[in-house]
Amino acid sequence: MKPRSRLWGAGLLTFGATAASGCLAKEVENPCNASPTFERYAQEAESAARQPYTQEVPVPCPLLDRPPDGNKAAEGVVFEEYAALTSGSAGNFLDRDGWWVKALPRGELHVQTLEVYDECSKMDYDRFSYHYSATTPAVDPVPECGRYLSALEVGHTFFQSSPQLFQVEATAYARLVGLQLNPSFGTSLRFTTEDAAHEGEQFPALTKLAIAEPRPDELSFVARLRGATFEGVMQAELIPAAATSLRIKLRLYPRVGANPNVRLGVLGMSSMFWKGAADTPDIGNDQAHDTDHLYVRMADGSDTLVTIENPPLESLAASDPWARTQYVGALETVALEQIERDARQYLAYPSAHYADRPTMSASHLQSNVPLSAELSIANANSEYIDNLVLNLIAETDGTMQPIDVSYVLTASSI
Repeated sequence: MKPRSRLWGAGLLTFGATAASGCLAKEVENPCNASPTFERYAQEAESAARQPYTQEVPVPCPLLDRPPDGNKAAEGVVFEEYAALTSGSAGNFLDRDGWWVKALPRGELHVQTLEVYDECSKMDYDRFSYHYSATTPAVDPVPECGRYLSALEVGHTFFQSSPQLFQVEATAYARLVGLQLNPSFGTSLRFTTEDAAHEGEQFPALTKLAIAEPRPDELSFVARLRGATFEGVMQAELIPAAATSLRIKLRLYPRVGANPNVRLGVLGMSSMFWKGAADTPDIGNDQAHDTDHLYVRMADGSDTLVTIENPPLESLAASDPWARTQYVGALETVALEQIERDARQYLAYPSAHYADRPTMSASHLQSNVPLSAELSIANANSEYIDNLVLNLIAETDGTMQPIDVSYVLTASSI
């Protein structure tokens, strides 16, 4: 229980510090007064929610998309090539006050469009240079289907280095980690979900994002979110620390005419649990997981700590291959914790650095509608596919009123 106590302390200190500095002010400060603010994005979202949903369908771009067989020598871009073409200063557009921010282009699995704004203007693809000579075969010239941005990376100085803290995608997926020399990402964040881990699941998008002027201890942004059943806006403040915090304010406008039975998630966490100590008791070094415990705390102070297990395939129904557990009531905190920190337990998979994967906590949950949590776990037979989803669901009961939610995300490997 000690690791969670340290994390809680760090989270509460961060909460107090950010609240005192006005971190959820009515508008994100912007000296150029040009980037859209939370209120402007909210007005746009409210209007868009009255219109039918049209999903972005990316145009195929074989020179830049991941090859179907993953062959590095084939036409297209694999993970290693994408990392090389975006390495160094490629895509950087902010580097001051200890912060750096990098825009990532279309390529590999990054295929959806993200509009990016700094304090004064839109960041167009042509502003940047990327190292396409790193691909095999080299991409020259870059086709029109690939000339747009799709994601952001954010980092902060730490002693003599500047490690990455955060990444956010046009898919509304994100990764967060504590400030450390060699960060290891693990559990992924999903800022909104629709029927997550259920039949008919749809994947909302984050369509544009505006970065506000950074402060040495805080970087703020506002983003637009949209899905089949809603249009939304999010304000976030990123605070670097050993337990990095991301303070979220979210407003969703239910879409007129949308299916009211869709499970609308206001936060999702996707993770992996393959093997724990109990799975191979005769082998002491082959654990493989991003998280090993679920923690739930209620507003009345009662809490639950659940050891995560990989469900046997034969225990799952073919019609629904997930084992599910629901948590209802006044939720205050939900977390996927990585409690086992002994690196010797993971030596069978040394490159994964599982002992350094972050615990991910969402605390100080507040909402104008009831929230429930659902943990869904499918059988895993390798370490390469997420098989675990923790979904925080807005119980709207068909209301068409805006849904307002706030919480503090904390990522820590201590």
